[in-house]
Amino acid sequence: PMLYFILMSAQKANFTRNMLVILPFMSIIIGCGLSRIFDLTFKTDNDRKKFTIASGLFFLMSLSPLMQSHTAAKEASLNFESRTAVERWMRENIPQKGGIASAGRLQFQPSLYSEKGISRFETETETAESLLLSGFQYVVLFSADVPNFEGSIWRKVFEQIGELKKQRVIKNPAITVLKRNPQFNLQELTTSSNLKTLSLPCPENDEGHCWADSLLQRISFSSTDMQYSVSSPWENEITFHAKSGEALAEPLKLQPGKWQSIQLTTATLDKAHFLQVREVKNPSKALSSKDNRRLGVAFRAEPQAE
Repeated sequence: PMLYFILMSAQKANFTRNMLVILPFMSIIIGCGLSRIFDLTFKTDNDRKKFTIASGLFFLMSLSPLMQSHTAAKEASLNFESRTAVERWMRENIPQKGGIASAGRLQFQPSLYSEKGISRFETETETAESLLLSGFQYVVLFSADVPNFEGSIWRKVFEQIGELKKQRVIKNPAITVLKRNPQFNLQELTTSSNLKTLSLPCPENDEGHCWADSLLQRISFSSTDMQYSVSSPWENEITFHAKSGEALAEPLKLQPGKWQSIQLTTATLDKAHFLQVREVKNPSKALSSKDNRRLGVAFRAEPQAE
């Protein structure tokens, strides 16, 4: 214990919790010391008198820590934590699972991440457009970051007051919840730098198919003479759009886990420039799966009939 105490004392940066391991040893040492002091101070052979004196001293020594613990408990009960209020709001107002993106710095309770299927993201690397294209319905942010995300895509639905300054240890942060604007037209993002490109037929891979993993992305067919099938882990639908944004056909509705052929003419596929997907989710959040990717619709080329 002494070597550990010396080692920790020599560190430039230290935390109180690092010293907790020596408390049992310090208690034993202090107890032995007090016992020795008691024996030297109160020299008597009367065990009852010794017990009475020892009990009185123990009571007096316990007063200070008892009063301090009571004060600390009272302060803790009065301290408001903004994350608790936001967690309660999300449980009451967001029934679906898997459609919430939360800024990593907010550090909610781990149980909430699993219960609501929350995905973490970093505000330095994501944008309002990228979060929308990834299929999220809600975004939970540190309020100071809201100006970078709120706008035509995301609308504020809940705001919890709290600390706006950056903190090394997060405590009672100001939090804002944004919801996807249902009136926003995805076709406004056709020139976005966040758009991905899906090239068909798929490159060879272990799955045997490739994924459209954005609500909107460019699509290119190196051969429109081939037949293609599509599938989705959940109810979904896809729509092909021309470069002008015009829908080339009615949305193709997909049943969960079933492969369906794309019944479109070669001429229509020749005009296809964008693919719109209704739902993009994380299977590990929305289903009982270990796949942690965000997925929408799978494409595969069907063998040509001879």
